Amino acid sequence: MCGGFVLFDDHLTIREHFGLDTAFEINPGYNICPGSMILGVGRLEEKLSSMLFRWGLIPGWSKSKQTQYKMINARMEGIWHKPSFKSAIRYRRCLIPASGFYEWKKTASGKQPYFITASDSSILAMAGIWESWEDKSSGEVILSCSILTTEAGGVVKDIHDRMPVIIDPSGYTDWLDCRVQSSKDLIIREKPAEKLTAWPVRTLVNNPGNNSLDLFRAVDSKR
Repeated sequence: MCGGFVLFDDHLTIREHFGLDTAFEINPGYNICPGSMILGVGRLEEKLSSMLFRWGLIPGWSKSKQTQYKMINARMEGIWHKPSFKSAIRYRRCLIPASGFYEWKKTASGKQPYFITASDSSILAMAGIWESWEDKSSGEVILSCSILTTEAGGVVKDIHDRMPVIIDPSGYTDWLDCRVQSSKDLIIREKPAEKLTAWPVRTLVNNPGNNSLDLFRAVDSKR
C-alpha cells in the first residue's frame, strides 16, 4: 500500500518535469498523509493541468464524503471491474508527483518505516485515479483521488508486499490518455523497481503531526 509520501520539489521543477504551463504552488510536505490535499497532474478538457485532490477517493455516487479515508489506495489488479473505481480508471486517470514515499517493514520489535525514492533523485509519478463528488444539499464539490498499488519489486519487496504503481516518464502520455478506456488497450510503462533506493527512517514519521526535513533522513535500523 502507500500510506504516506513526500513532495519537496518546487512548482517550477514540477512544471518542467511534466510539461505543464502552470502548476499550483504548494508547501513542501515531508509527511503527506491520507485526507491531505495533494498535487496531481491530469487532463481537463484535453489540456494537461495541475490539479489539487483530497487524498481518499469519494465515488461520485456516494451519499457521504466520509468514505474519503477508506479509499486512499486501489489495487491495480481487478480495478477495472470494481464499482468504486471502474469509472475513474477509464475516464479520470492522473499522476501524483512525489519525491519519495514511505513503507513499513514488520520486525520483531515493531514496524520499521523506510523512505523509498528514485536512485537518481528524480520526481516519481505515482499512478492515480480521481473523482468529482458534489454534496447535493450544499453544492460543495470535492475532487478526490486514490493512489494505485501493485506487487512490490526491487528493494521494496524486502520491506513490504505492495508499492505504488510508478509510471515511467516515457509512459505519462499513455497513462493520461483517457480516450483509451479498456485494460487490454492501455499501455502502462512502469518505472523499473530496480531504479529505486530505500533506507530506514525514524518512527517520528508515524505521527501525522510531524512534518520536517529530518523525517526521511537515514537512521540505523538496528537502533
